[in-house]
Amino acid sequence: MQSPHAHTPVTLMALFADAFKIEPNSNNLWLKGIYQDRQREGYSGYYYDRLKDELGGQIITVKLPKRIKQTLKQGGFYLFKGIIR
Repeated sequence: MQSPHAHTPVTLMALFADAFKIEPNSNNLWLKGIYQDRQREGYSGYYYDRLKDELGGQIITVKLPKRIKQTLKQGGFYLFKGIIR
C-alpha cells in the first residue's frame, strides 16, 4: 500500500507562499493587526516589534522606524502600508 504524500512544515509553508503572489510591479503591501511592543533597543534607527493577527493569533515581526514606533500604542489595532524584505 502506498502512503499518502505528507508535507513537512516547510513544504506546507511553501504551498501557502506560492498561493500568495504579489504583483511584480507592486512594492507596497497592506498589513493589519494588533501591535505588540517588544520593548527592546533599536538597531540603526529601527525597531523589530510584532503584529498579531486579530483572529488567528499568528504573529509577524515588523521593522519600524523610530518616528512611527513612537506613535503606536501597545495592543492597538493598526493598518500599515509597507514592503516585504
